[in-house]
This record gives sequence, structure tokens and C-alpha cells, in this order.
Amino acid sequence: MTERDDMTEPGQETERDKMTDPGEATEPDEMAQHTDRSDDAQPTLRRVFVHALALLGLLLSASGAAGLLRLALAAFGEPELAADTAGGLALGLSLLVVGLPVWLLAWRAAQQQIAADEDETRALPRRLFLVLARAVALIVVVVHAFDVGVWLLGAGPYDAAALARVLVWATVWGYHEHVASELPFGSRGTGRIDRLHVYLAATLGLVLSAGGAGTALTRALERAYDRAFRPEAVLVEGVPGLASAVVAIVLGAALWWWHWGVRARDDRHATGWHVHLFLVGVLGGAATAVVGASRLVYLVLVWLLFAVEEPLVDHFAALPVAVATLAVGSLLWGYHRAVVRERAPSGTWTGPQRLYQHLLVAVGMLTTAAGTAAVLTFGLELLLPDRTLVEAAALERRELATGLTLLLVGVPLWATSWARIERVVQASPRERRSGPRRALIFGAFGLTTLVSVAALGRVLFVTFEALFSQAWSVEVLAAERWSIALLLTAGAISAHYGYVLREDRRAAPPEEPEAAPAALQRVTVLAARPRELARQLTAELQIPVDAWVRHDLPAEPSVLDEEGTVVDLDALSAHLRVLDAPEALVLVSATTWELIPLHRVGARAPS
Repeated sequence: MTERDDMTEPGQETERDKMTDPGEATEPDEMAQHTDRSDDAQPTLRRVFVHALALLGLLLSASGAAGLLRLALAAFGEPELAADTAGGLALGLSLLVVGLPVWLLAWRAAQQQIAADEDETRALPRRLFLVLARAVALIVVVVHAFDVGVWLLGAGPYDAAALARVLVWATVWGYHEHVASELPFGSRGTGRIDRLHVYLAATLGLVLSAGGAGTALTRALERAYDRAFRPEAVLVEGVPGLASAVVAIVLGAALWWWHWGVRARDDRHATGWHVHLFLVGVLGGAATAVVGASRLVYLVLVWLLFAVEEPLVDHFAALPVAVATLAVGSLLWGYHRAVVRERAPSGTWTGPQRLYQHLLVAVGMLTTAAGTAAVLTFGLELLLPDRTLVEAAALERRELATGLTLLLVGVPLWATSWARIERVVQASPRERRSGPRRALIFGAFGLTTLVSVAALGRVLFVTFEALFSQAWSVEVLAAERWSIALLLTAGAISAHYGYVLREDRRAAPPEEPEAAPAALQRVTVLAARPRELARQLTAELQIPVDAWVRHDLPAEPSVLDEEGTVVDLDALSAHLRVLDAPEALVLVSATTWELIPLHRVGARAPS
């Protein structure tokens, strides 16, 4: 059941009246609107001033409170510090006495602005203040939580200063995190600021937890390796660095879970969500796994192909690091791959899946290119007179092992990912015009062409210089073996993607001329609280927008409310501008939104 959201008292202008004919404003109305925009400077300056004072007072008072709490906590474990409290007490009291009134007065003024006008919650200075306050508090907590965590695990000394800072700044973060929830995450106008904080914090948490897991696993495997093969190296009980790794895991997992799993749970339409998923999760996990696998294969190749001069126990001492890196990278890769697949449960080729596969191709291509260049460099070294594989130096043989390792890891990754893409392209020729495919092809073709030109120029310069000075020899050419290897490798990749580009242009279906879209004449918004979205769409599209209230949904929580919206207004406006229909319905539910084109009975819908 719905009702029109234009019920007002007699004599008052309704919201719909303001929306219906935006292009028919009289000249005095336009002048009044211009005056109102000019007067906006004063409230903006007031907001900036109030929130700047609030941030200054917050920093001073929190620092002073942490200093005073440090002196109180020192009595439990650092009596020598507690005995000398004059300087610390004076500093803490002075900061608190100055900062607390400033923060209280400025914050009270900011809250009074909210009580007078709820739109103040969306003001840029307020959102920026909340982001800065939480970011500073989070950094202080993360830095000092390691000392506190190591002490709690019994592996480090008691640090009253670190404990005090963690307690005070964690309280600051929690309070401002609660205040920030007054506006739904990712709302219009403040989404970029909030998303920057949330996804940077999620990335920090993921890096901390992954690094801690890798360190803990490495230390455990090193301990097991020493006990099994080098018992003389086991001098003390316990695993060094394990306490710090455990703290990193717990702290990082908490940060990542809160910001990624809770705050960004319903933000999957946003660019920041996809950037974190693909660039941090998929690409970071794949790169970490490739590094671990490469190190593991390298150790085995050197042992199998070349005579290892050092004892095997020392040669394989890096095995725990390689295994731990591979395990952590595979875990990250596997989780984010599952998230990508969740976006396409029916097995269809969606945008996230498409981007994921092209990222894998890029990683595999770069790994293969590096391995090919290394192997070619070593092969050109063998062109020198009296130079054989057996007589090659140990360093040169290890370079060959590195190249073979990169090839063994990169070629399967590149080949399988590219073959998967090509199967989809064969089934759907329109995929040849997809954005990720074009970015990969043009990027690889352009980059390798530039490298080929630079390497060719270097080789020709050295060759001509040697010929003109009559100093030409095979050694001169061998000295530029890296340039030659880069020229051959980049040239081959450039030729491959040049052929793919030509095939795409030949086989891709012709682009059909877009029919002129029907002029959109009216939009209807159907939501629990539709007024704000209707107002913003009217300003964006300059057409009548009707607001209808849904009573079958609770007003809170909702995708849309009067303070903002999780609906991406830019994306919605872009869809509406190209919509081939005279009318449209924006249907907003409690968890998502849908755009429905409308055609009146008897009108012919476009094909």
C-alpha cells in the first residue's frame, strides 16, 4: 500500500509542486536561488571553523587523558616512573584543561546545528571531521596495540604508556564510529570520504592479518625444520616473534572484519568495494601465491639441475618461508575468488568475473615475460667462445633457475586464464569489445611496443658505435644480452597481442547505431522515505519526479532515508538519461533498488 508523499497543510507549497516544472521558474525565483547559493558560504565557513576547533580540542584532550591515565597505570608495573610524576602530571593536566572545554563547546555547537537542520549530518566538514578523528584514533591504537598484546601474552614488558593510549584512543574511535553511523554508509555526497576511510582500514586489517599469519606460520615451520634437520640450532624454547604475529592476526582480523564484513557488507555496487576486492584481494593474493610458489620451485630446480655447493640443510632453509607465503597467498586468493564467484552464482560471465580473469592474465603474462627474459639472457651468455653451462658461474646458473621458475609458474597461469577468456569470447563475440579485454590488450601491446623500441634503440646504438670504432666482437653483443632478451621477449608479446587486436577488430560484431532514446518525461520514486531521492533526481534530470511512500517497508533501516541514500545517484541518473522510455519507476526496497521503464497502454515499446 502506498500513498503520495505530498500531504501538507493548506496554503503551503508541496514538495511535488517544487519538483513538477523546474524549467518554468520565473526570473525573480532564479535571482533568489542565486542569492541563496551566495549565502551558503557563511554556513560552510561556520561548519569548517566549528569542526576544526572540535578536532583540535579532541586531539589535545585525548593526549592529555592518555598522559594522566599512563601515570595512574604506571603504579601497577613501573613504580620508578610513578615516583617521578611532576612533569607528566603537569603536561597531562594542561592538555586536558585546554583541550576538553574546546572540544565540548565546539562539539555542542555542531550537535545544535544537527538539531536545527538534519541536513547538517551530510555536511562535508562534519564527515571529514569524523573520518579524521577515527583515522587518527585507529592509527594510534594499531601502533601501540602490539606492545599491549605482547605484554598480555607474557612475551614482553609492561608498558603503561602504550596501554593508556590504547584505552583512550580506542574509546575515541568507538564514540566517533557510533556518531558516524547517523548517516548510512556510502550516502550521496559523503560516500567518497566514508568509503576512503572504510576501505583503507579494511586494507590495513587485511595486510596486518595476512602478514601476521605468514610470520606465525613461518616461525612454526622454521622451528619444526630445525628440530627435524638441525637440532643444534634449537637453543631456546619458544618461537621468536610468535607473540607479535598473534597480535597482528587478531588486530588485523578485527579491523578487516568490521570494515569489510560489517560496514561494507551492503556496498557492493560501489567502485571502492570492487577496488578492494580485485586490486587488494584477488591481485594481492595471486601475487603473494605466485611469489611463494616461485620461491619453492626455485629451491627445487637449483637442487635438481645444478650441483649445490652448500649443505642441503642450509640450501632448503628458506623452504618454510616459501611454504608460508604460498599458503597465505592461496588463502587470500581463494577467499576473494569465492567472493567473485558469489557475484555470478549462475555461472554467467559478469563484470567482476571478467575483471578477475583479466587480472590473472596480467599476472601470468608479467611472470612469463620475466622468466623468458632471464632464460634468454643466460642463453645469449652461452654464445661466448668457450662458455658452457657447466662452466657458468654459480650466480649465472641461479639466474637460469630463476628464469625457469618464473616460466613454470607464469606459463600455466597465463595459458589457463587466457584460454578461459577465449572460450567465453568464442561463445559471445560481443566480449571482444568488453572494457577489461580492451584494457589488457591495448595495455600489453602498448607497453611491450615501447619496451621493444627502447631495447632496439639500445642494441643498435651499441652495435653502430662498435662498428664505427672498429671494436666489434661477440663480447660486445653479449654485454647487451639483457637488452636483446628484452627486445625478443617484448617483441613476441607485442606481436601476440597485435594479432589478437586484429582478430578482435575482424571478428567482433559491428556496433549497431544506438537509437535515439525516448525523451524521459517523468520519474516515479517508490520507497519507504522517497523525498530526498526525488529531490536529488529532479535537480539532476530537470524533469518532474513523483515521490510515493511504501508502507510495506520499515522506515529504518532502509536503503533510502532523508539523510542520504545507499543508491548511487550518479549511476541511477546515468541509466535514466539513456533510458528508452517516456516514464520510469525507481523501486527501492529494504536491501536494493530497481529501475523499471514504463510505457502507457497503447504505446509501442522500443525494440
